[in-house]
Amino acid sequence: MLAREHLCPILRQFNTDAAAVLPIYGDHTLLTILIRNLPDNAIRYSSEHSIINLTLNTNSISITNPCNDIVSENLKCLRERFFRPAGQESSGSGLRLSIVDGIAFLHRL
Repeated sequence: MLAREHLCPILRQFNTDAAAVLPIYGDHTLLTILIRNLPDNAIRYSSEHSIINLTLNTNSISITNPCNDIVSENLKCLRERFFRPAGQESSGSGLRLSIVDGIAFLHRL
């Protein structure tokens, strides 16, 4: 629904059978948050009509967006808690990628 609101189509590419994509074992709730936060961030921080790419492989899941306006020194800070680059128009607290990073660490991803 968020993608529709932002007029951002999601291009899905399956490079393997759905059952073979990253068999992850761990806390179901935390992994659900991880998988939900990544596309949510990609959509929120893309301009309208941007294409969000979701690629599923045997050993990885990739979610990308065409966000070209991030200053290079901010890239290393994106996963820090409460970090929000100056000039953000989207609402949020700057926690999503930090949460994703923590969940990934706990699950050795």
